[in-house]
Amino acid sequence: MVCMEESFDTWSYFLEALTNYLGHDHHFRITFTSDRQKGLINAVKEKCPNSPQRHCARHLYANFRKKYPGVRLRQLFWKAVKSYNKWDFDDYMKGIKLVDLDAYKWLTNDCGAAIDTWARHKFDEAGISDHVTNNMCESFNAYLANPRKQPILTLLEFIRKKITKRFCTRYKKACNWSSPLPPKVMKRINQRYQEGRNLLAISTNEWTFQVEGDKRSYIVNLREKQCEYREWLLTGIPSPVQDKCMWREVESQWQPPKQSKKRGRQKMSRRKEQWEIGGSTSKTTPLDKIDQPRSSHGRCGFCKELGHNRLTCPHISNEERVRKKATRKTKSKCAPSSSTHD
Repeated sequence: MVCMEESFDTWSYFLEALTNYLGHDHHFRITFTSDRQKGLINAVKEKCPNSPQRHCARHLYANFRKKYPGVRLRQLFWKAVKSYNKWDFDDYMKGIKLVDLDAYKWLTNDCGAAIDTWARHKFDEAGISDHVTNNMCESFNAYLANPRKQPILTLLEFIRKKITKRFCTRYKKACNWSSPLPPKVMKRINQRYQEGRNLLAISTNEWTFQVEGDKRSYIVNLREKQCEYREWLLTGIPSPVQDKCMWREVESQWQPPKQSKKRGRQKMSRRKEQWEIGGSTSKTTPLDKIDQPRSSHGRCGFCKELGHNRLTCPHISNEERVRKKATRKTKSKCAPSSSTHD
């Protein structure tokens, strides 16, 4: 809609046309982010009473900076605004309070905007968006600075060509994606996965987890889709906390391989090598006895001495050993067979 000015009447007409086009009912909810223009705020309250409103944090900081300048306050302000949970938000607000008490009071009471309209951790979950500014609208308005001076039909034709060209460019880029998700979303998911590796997920039941980090712990319920960290609820993209629980759930579903039991008695000790049986190699053990067995139970059948057998007996000469071997072979050939034939 093109109009001459922003007022309550023009915004009311626009919102009425928008709700009729989208299908207005008593459950209609759409999130509006504005620069706190009074005409728009009142029109939204009247035409879309169930729709949550957000205020641009950049415009809020512009007013904040006029009264309370400083690099430290700027850093704490944006960290507090972009915090996903109340614990981080409270920590940064305490920092602002320590730096300048009046700045803290102005943000909490005198800025003219409720905390749930500019602090990310208080945003309504129905919007599925964590944007704290309306920079997209401001960029589009800046792009139309010169065409806005043209006649109405020329302006609308310029906008149509601009949007068509942008859609075509986006489509060509999407055709080259390697995954169904946009590259920025995949990069964010991979980054969250790496951050979640430093967390510890403790399972309280099948769907509920307690995730412990460096500073504090968070409760996550995958069935109810509830997470105290709230990044997952506001963006739809898993946070490091929720990503850790999802991987923990997948890992718990992996079953170990089946174990097959071997036959016979299970060995309680490993098989030792010959050099390990030799005994201790302490300083008191002679070097010539290191590789010898601790005890010898074998007895020679020829000399009846311990420590060797008939084949290695040192009291038998080589000639006699050959003769005895030949005698054993002759006796084995002449021995009668144990089987009988009828």
